[in-house]
Amino acid sequence: MAMGPGAAVQLHSSPTSFLHSVDQNFRHAMEFLDLPEGLAERIIQCNSTYTVRFGVRLRGRMYSFV
Repeated sequence: MAMGPGAAVQLHSSPTSFLHSVDQNFRHAMEFLDLPEGLAERIIQCNSTYTVRFGVRLRGRMYSFV
């Protein structure tokens, strides 16, 4: 099957996404903590995204990773 530019590629066959897995683990961990009511839900809400770029010198050349 040929795929054109911009086509989505599924990297794994698991029906569980990374975000869903993180959400499940977070909710499981919250069961063991004595947090004020509503705090866990405020923590789990994704309200910002960060992009980090860092350089690595490898064999005399600089590479930038995101």
